[in-house]
Amino acid sequence: DDERKKLINRYKLVIKMQEEYDAMEKRIEEALRPAVGEDAATTAADSPPVESAAAAEEEEAARESNEEICCICREALSKKRSVVLDVCKHSLHETCAVQLFETRSEMEFTCCLCRRKSSKVIGNDEVEIPVPHRNEGLRGSISKTRDHFERLLQLKRIAIRDGKNEEYIADIDEEIELLKKRKLALDVDYMIRCQKKLIKERREAAAATAAAESAAVSADATAGDVVEQQREETEAGPSSSVASSGSTVSDSHSTVVTTEGGEPMDVEAVATEAVGEGRRRRAVEEETAGSTVVQQKRRR
Repeated sequence: DDERKKLINRYKLVIKMQEEYDAMEKRIEEALRPAVGEDAATTAADSPPVESAAAAEEEEAARESNEEICCICREALSKKRSVVLDVCKHSLHETCAVQLFETRSEMEFTCCLCRRKSSKVIGNDEVEIPVPHRNEGLRGSISKTRDHFERLLQLKRIAIRDGKNEEYIADIDEEIELLKKRKLALDVDYMIRCQKKLIKERREAAAATAAAESAAVSADATAGDVVEQQREETEAGPSSSVASSGSTVSDSHSTVVTTEGGEPMDVEAVATEAVGEGRRRRAVEEETAGSTVVQQKRRR
């Protein structure tokens, strides 16, 4: 609606400027008329009066009534490229259709006359054109954008060949520049989304690595606790063996000493032998525990 108001105001401004121009021409003619002479005055009197702005406007309206006009800018369709809405067959300039569509919040293109939603927009060459130029309309359809760009270049070549006016060709150039800017914006958006995806993947990989390292440290700590527990059990084993051996040796010694006719027994030698046996057992158990830890690390 705002865009349509702007177009109407622009049209009123053009009419006002035309009226001022006609009035200025009339004043110039009146100022130059006395200097021409009596013949010029007689000729001016015989000539028809200058048309007023209202008459010119009526003539323009009559001329436009015989020629199809754009329902948005109210100018002749032949001045620029035109399109036809598939649902209602109303015609309008392609540039006007694009500008009207971009001012709307929804993606459906609605006719400004009958308010019906059109599914397709057909150009002069009877080819469906992608009217939505907004980013959400072109995202994911780069191939359609490329085809539309090539179509515009072809239309420009045909317009130059057919001798179209400058306004017609300028309209094509305007849409080509618009399409270039949108293509650049889409490329930048694609690069940003790729960078965000790469950063996310790197963060996930770093988190997985940290979790694996934490699990490895926890497993090493558990294995260390097992080794320490086995070592404590090994250290406690020889002490009990030595104590029991000492009591047995003491009993034997008392028996040997009190036995008549027997040879005396060396109690210290028996105790030393028992301690050595305990140390050998401890070394064997430590070696076994160490090989178990190595095998666990190799399995991981």
